[in-house]
Amino acid sequence: MQSVDEFYRLHVVKRKRLGLPVQARIYFRRLHPMIIESGPGFVGMVRAGHLPVAAAIFITDDKTMMHKDGASDPSALGLRPNDFLFFNAL
Repeated sequence: MQSVDEFYRLHVVKRKRLGLPVQARIYFRRLHPMIIESGPGFVGMVRAGHLPVAAAIFITDDKTMMHKDGASDPSALGLRPNDFLFFNAL
């Protein structure tokens, strides 16, 4: 659940920066047991030191991987954390 909470913190920053409504935390908390804990999905995370700077939720099956949602810390974009995240997820 910690990875979902860390993702959610970045998600809130992203949505507020874009002027979009923030999805409810309960939505992502319910994804955890249904998708992540049970196996067909995962949270990808990039850290700079101990601080999460990019995260994404992926849902998978035998042949497909879908990017559900992603977020990153705008102050860390110079590190290209999203490129690193997707390169390693794929």
